[in-house]
Amino acid sequence: MDPAIGSIPVVEYDENSSRLNDDLPGSIGRDIAEHPEAFVLFERGQIEQRIVHDEIRVEQRRREREREALAHKYAAYAQSTSSPISFEQFVQVMRMISE
Repeated sequence: MDPAIGSIPVVEYDENSSRLNDDLPGSIGRDIAEHPEAFVLFERGQIEQRIVHDEIRVEQRRREREREALAHKYAAYAQSTSSPISFEQFVQVMRMISE
């Protein structure tokens, strides 16, 4: 507990009373906001429901990330040599090395 905060008063609920102790800090949820901090936007239309992270999409994204990483490695390789092999050949070589 942070000593700067101090102690938080214990609230005892009285079943016979509909109101809690009025001198407690904070909001009770019935306060009216003068300036709302958030707006909820609603647009009529079709609702689409789908699974975002199914096995096929996860595997597809993994292959995309792997290909992007190989593209970065190939760019560094191509700059460092005067006669680089093609990207597809580079991918095959890198896969053979990693197996």
